[in-house]
Amino acid sequence: MNPVQLAEIVGPTSLALTQQVYSPLSPSDAYDAMAKLLIGRRD
Repeated sequence: MNPVQLAEIVGPTSLALTQQVYSPLSPSDAYDAMAKLLIGRRD
């Protein structure tokens, strides 16, 4: 996932921190999280 775009989504934090925390995520992880959010599920 594009780190700059991801930083815009997660909010104000350093780009290095964003990359360290979120770099293991794939686009399908983001899709799954958004789908759960939209249907109101929290696992």
